[in-house]
Order: sequence, then C-alpha cells, then structure tokens
Amino acid sequence: MAARIALGEGVSAADYIAMQQRRRDWIERVGRRLQGFDAIVCPTVPIVAPPIADLVASDEAFFKANGLLLRNTFVINFMDGCSVTLPCHAPGTLPVGLMLSAPGGHDAALAGSGAGRGRPRCSRPGAMTIRLFVAVPLAPGHRTALPPGPARHAQVRRVQPGDTLWLFDGQGADWPATVLAMGKTEVRVRLGAPRPVSRELPVAVTLALAMPANERMDTLVEKATELGVAVIQPLHSERSVLRLSGDRAARKREHWQAMAEAACEQCGRARVPVVEPVQACWRHGCRWHPRACACC
Repeated sequence: MAARIALGEGVSAADYIAMQQRRRDWIERVGRRLQGFDAIVCPTVPIVAPPIADLVASDEAFFKANGLLLRNTFVINFMDGCSVTLPCHAPGTLPVGLMLSAPGGHDAALAGSGAGRGRPRCSRPGAMTIRLFVAVPLAPGHRTALPPGPARHAQVRRVQPGDTLWLFDGQGADWPATVLAMGKTEVRVRLGAPRPVSRELPVAVTLALAMPANERMDTLVEKATELGVAVIQPLHSERSVLRLSGDRAARKREHWQAMAEAACEQCGRARVPVVEPVQACWRHGCRWHPRACACC
C-alpha cells in the first residue's frame, strides 16, 4: 500500500484535478448508457482462486493473478458503482461468483434483485450448457450419432451419458439431445422436441466488407454473426493487401463459414449467416447501386 501511495508523489495538483474531472465525465456517460437496464452481469473474478503457494513463490505470478482478480471489480469501483455477488458454483467445486452491478445510488434495487435470484442451479458439478451446430436433418425422438466435428467437441468437454446437449441445424430451433453413449470417436444422442428460437434482426442485413489482412477477418465474421448479420460478403478492393482466388479463396470461405457456425454456438443464434464467395468490390457494388463501388 505504501508503494502505491508513493506513486502519487509525482502527480501535480492540476493533473489530479483534471483526472478527477475526466473520471466524473466518464461516470456520467456510463450512467446515460445504462439507463433502462437493471444491472451489469459478469463474473466477480475471471479466474478461480489460485493456490497461495504459487503466488508466494513468484512475484510475477502474484501480480498477474492479482490483476485478474481485481479486473472486473476495479471497473465498478472506478465508476462509483455498487455490486452484489451471488455464489454460482456447484457443490464440491471452487467458489465462483456472479456479480450484479449498477451505477451509484442503486444499492437498494440491486440488493433486492440479487436476493430474489437465489442460488443458480447446476445439473452436476462442472456441467455447462453446450450448443453444437450440426449440418444434418433433425427429428424428434430420433437416435443418431453426432457428426465428427461436434462429437470431438463433446468429447473435449467431457460430457457423460445422461447429459443434455443442445443442437441446432440453422433452421431456427434448438434441439435438446440426451447423450446415450460415449465412444472413442462416436457420441450417440436421442433428440427431444425442438424449441423455436427467435433471435434474428427484424430485417435481413448483408454485410459487404473489404477483407483485412491477418486474422482480423476472423474477428469481423465472429462479431458480425453475434450482431445478427444474415449474409457476409467478403470483398477485395483496389488497395486490399489480402488477395484470394481459386482454391485458396474457397478454403478461406469454408474457414469463415465455420467461424460463423462457432459464433452462433456461443451467442445463441439458431440461424447461421451465409458467407458468400469472395468477389471484387466493384462487381458487388454494381449489383446494388451503380455508384456503390465509389464507397469502397
């Protein structure tokens, strides 16, 4: 603590006052953005409690773990907010908390909402909801083996017979699937009744974008999927660094389509956006508006 206080010796009064004003401005902006919401929901800490012996043995390990443990709570403290933490770990596992937070002055309302939630239920220690995209027809009561990709995912997640997976085929519904048997390469399930999922935008949005280099296109596909885009059209423009054609373009398209499927598994969408074949920017623009290519 003394070392932290000593860091302030080099801060002038003018800088301190300016910093406090910026903090007040930031708190006011955050408060406006949160109007109409009951709470911010996030893990209290992003990691489980680390062993004390590991932290004592290494200063680097201590500061890394300490930074992670304070990361989420620091933001709420900085905005003068209030929080309540609910235990959500399964019996016999390390403690895990779910933090509900709100701007300052909402303590009573937040405490009431936290008290009403109670303890989240867990089906078994370590169990989590697993959604998997399967590109095969689904039917109620049908017993089937998962395709190789989803089967590997289930095996990595260590699901057990009797666990429930959620499957979707991109047609707008989630299907509960009870695991019947786990083999070395095969996972057999029994499908239940489908549950319609409505998480799409009111209009079908097509996102046409010039492809950036490196892995940034992967991130763009992931985030566009999470935002509800229906069609993703990769383009190469006159000054694009990334140039794709032939087999390489086809492989990249398959990769981005898989990224969109994985993003749907995480965000809860039951319809997977279509990643179109790579096109030249001017050709795609002229399909929609004779002057659209001028915007590329």
